[in-house]
Amino acid sequence: MRGTVVERSGDVLGVDVAGGRVHVPAGRSPVGEGEVVVGVRPEKVSLLAAGDEPPSGANVVGPGTVVDASFFGVSTQYLVRVPGVGLLTVFSQNTGLGALARRGDEVRLCWDPQHTFGLRGDEDLHAGVDPDLVPGSGSGDAGAVAAPVTPAEVARDATADAERHGEPVDTTGTRA
Repeated sequence: MRGTVVERSGDVLGVDVAGGRVHVPAGRSPVGEGEVVVGVRPEKVSLLAAGDEPPSGANVVGPGTVVDASFFGVSTQYLVRVPGVGLLTVFSQNTGLGALARRGDEVRLCWDPQHTFGLRGDEDLHAGVDPDLVPGSGSGDAGAVAAPVTPAEVARDATADAERHGEPVDTTGTRA
């Protein structure tokens, strides 16, 4: 997420990201003013449904729209398109303690500011990424970190691999 450092309060930077304020520990950013790239690991982010309140002091971006929700057994991967930010990835452990978001749902993303980090604002977010292979890495998603390969692409590749090795494939595109 691209942003601009607009304040510093002690050891915390206030960064404007798409019109909202995100807090970054100053010690986790090589820059303390100007342009910055803000990051957070996808497993540290939680989804907030409409009407849900974030924990006190949490960083919040959005609203955005869930464009993909893929169940992976122990976790669900969400791809969320946030206007002004781009496509963001969230990994949510499947604990059974809450509703799962569905494609098309409007959500906000929140996380503990201590999990936030900054990078120099001139970093190329898509360096080394082939936009034809990784969704979210094209110019239409300016400012978004490239999302991992989608579940459909994983299934397609698993199917091709199984067929190459003469293994049976079920109708969902995974190995039988």
